[in-house]
Amino acid sequence: MGATEDAASRRFAAARAGAGAAGWGTNRARRLAGLAAVGVAAAAWIVYTHAWRDSGARALPYRDQTTRLPGLQPARAADRLFVDRLELAYYVRFADPGHVVQLPAIDFARDEAVLVSPGPRSSTGYSIRVVSVVEERGRVVVTLRERTPSLGNPVRAIATYPYRLLVFRKLDKPVYIIWQGRP
Repeated sequence: MGATEDAASRRFAAARAGAGAAGWGTNRARRLAGLAAVGVAAAAWIVYTHAWRDSGARALPYRDQTTRLPGLQPARAADRLFVDRLELAYYVRFADPGHVVQLPAIDFARDEAVLVSPGPRSSTGYSIRVVSVVEERGRVVVTLRERTPSLGNPVRAIATYPYRLLVFRKLDKPVYIIWQGRP
């Protein structure tokens, strides 16, 4: 009986060892398959964001409403998207406390507005130039450049507050602001 039990326990141990090895191989294959799936998903995301979402660019018509918002003095740099009048009024009120500013007529049912400002500057001669406003498949990109005075330009040493208020049709896409010439 001892020999039979001994043979049976050897067969059981061999079967268990074989099952363990097969189980390890199956787990390893599952891990490799999971890792491959994550790699494919990451590659698909990169292709989506760089090849599809950020492509298909076309110029987006906009209206510059800066002259219709005179006297605004934003105390700090800003790049804000406004989708309703109340939000714009709230921002203007707290961006420039103490000054009453008349808001321009913007139809927020069909339009949205972007206010951009580099913040206060120490002299005259600063301005913001709109380089482009572009609609891509997945976003809107507003590209700006701040014009700065050169040493040969006559300027006055007085605080200035350059800004732009741009209005374009409502697209329900995120808006990205790119300042050229800045890190």
